[in-house]
Amino acid sequence: MFSYKEKFDLLIKKKMSMMKGSNSKILTPAKYASLIRDVQAAKSKTKKKTSKGYRRLDKYSTLDVEGETKLIASLEEGDQVRFYVHTESLFDACKDVHNQT
Repeated sequence: MFSYKEKFDLLIKKKMSMMKGSNSKILTPAKYASLIRDVQAAKSKTKKKTSKGYRRLDKYSTLDVEGETKLIASLEEGDQVRFYVHTESLFDACKDVHNQT
């Protein structure tokens, strides 16, 4: 018998296998880490930023939480923080939010 987490992981893997191309809202751990690196590089550039850097900064930002860098949606004044999570931490994030409500 599968646990809820195992069922969830199987459904995510199935969904990912059906995705075509790289334009996906599902973030693998590698894609998540790559986005964090891209955003941090775009933030730290003192020279001319690339169009890719501007796009990353328009959509994403980073936030340090307990010594760990997290990917968040770019913030405007008055916005709530919205975190992005990768597939390996998605179940735990959903479970935490569910338990808080």
